[in-house]
Amino acid sequence: MHAICAMRLTPATQEARALTTEADYLSKVVVSGVKERDLVNEVLLPHEAVERQPSEIVLETLKDSREWPIAS
Repeated sequence: MHAICAMRLTPATQEARALTTEADYLSKVVVSGVKERDLVNEVLLPHEAVERQPSEIVLETLKDSREWPIAS
């Protein structure tokens, strides 16, 4: 399965973006705990297109906005 398909088919993947930087993709994966994260890692990480996977855990949401700061 292609990495993009794997991201699209994994329910825990909330957002996925193609980038122009050293990393090809940036994805936001939301899980309820370590066990669920391990299951996601078994689907996304073993893919041949994934060379490295930096990971961060969010401790607190400081701002969550869906608004675009663009004047119409």
